[in-house]
Amino acid sequence: MGELQLRKVSKRFGPTRALHEIDLDIPSGHMTAVLGPSGCGKTTLLRCVAGFESLDAGEIWVAGGRIDNLRPERRNIAVVPQEGALFPHLTVARNIAYGLRRFARKSDRVSEVLELVGLPGYEKRMPHELSGGQQQRVALARAMAPHPALILLDEPFSALDASLRADLRAQVRQALAADEATAVLVTHDQEEALSVADKVAVMCEGQIQQVDIPTQLYSRPTNEWVARFVGEAVMVPAQVRSGRAETSLGNLPVDVADGTARIMVRPEQIQLDHTAVSGPTATIAHIEYFGHDTLVDLQLSDGMEVTARILGAAPQVGQEVSVSVSGDVVAYQADKPLITEKAA
Repeated sequence: MGELQLRKVSKRFGPTRALHEIDLDIPSGHMTAVLGPSGCGKTTLLRCVAGFESLDAGEIWVAGGRIDNLRPERRNIAVVPQEGALFPHLTVARNIAYGLRRFARKSDRVSEVLELVGLPGYEKRMPHELSGGQQQRVALARAMAPHPALILLDEPFSALDASLRADLRAQVRQALAADEATAVLVTHDQEEALSVADKVAVMCEGQIQQVDIPTQLYSRPTNEWVARFVGEAVMVPAQVRSGRAETSLGNLPVDVADGTARIMVRPEQIQLDHTAVSGPTATIAHIEYFGHDTLVDLQLSDGMEVTARILGAAPQVGQEVSVSVSGDVVAYQADKPLITEKAA
């Protein structure tokens, strides 16, 4: 398996800039998710790494060798598409063995990767006899079988029912880790990226905004756009004085210079107390119950609207409560803009 390195990778389609000077390092044996909204360039990035698109500028290195000048079949890269694209006339075993060169070792490797993806004994099944999730696992096994330097997964769970996705994500992550595979997962699903990847690269308008481990990405987003895209964010205007941000939610400790700022608070950080109203107050405007938690829309005393996520029973609509913030918050000032440039 090999490390993936992208250096100043750029790509245009006519006047549209799809990728702009992308730098990215993925260590050997790790999975990195490339996360972003539709049209941000993440699929173009995957296609450039695979060799399906040529670069306008930059370099791509895998396992210490430069590959951007090689044809796709010479890059030693496997791709798992959105829909497994199995050969319908071949058995599971023959689908997986398709890319294996040494006949004597085919059956052993086929059995090995089927064990890794949780489908032992499925060698003789035909694709139409498998569920959607099983087909995707066979597609993954086929990609893993020849020990490629890199595996690219192009939104491989998007065609599946929501009830299947979580289980399949965990199985795919476990299989790749057991095989010590280096992988890139392209997705627009934040939950998917945060739950399976060692690191997440967030893209917007053809550029990478932040690369970080999931916990750091969620708790310390580098700018407001990342904060809003990765999870839900409550942005509160503030005036910072001597390390304290004066906000409608109270005075909060921050690590930025004095002046105006916007404070990012996650909804689950907003605490409600309806037994003893004191400090900043709010009125319950709306309640949305989800079983495992409840979203509570609040109108603060100064008229600002925010959303809290709480466990257990919520206060009644119209009730006045006190509000406070638990945990660390992040402050943004003018020196932390969206990392992007206008296309020329």
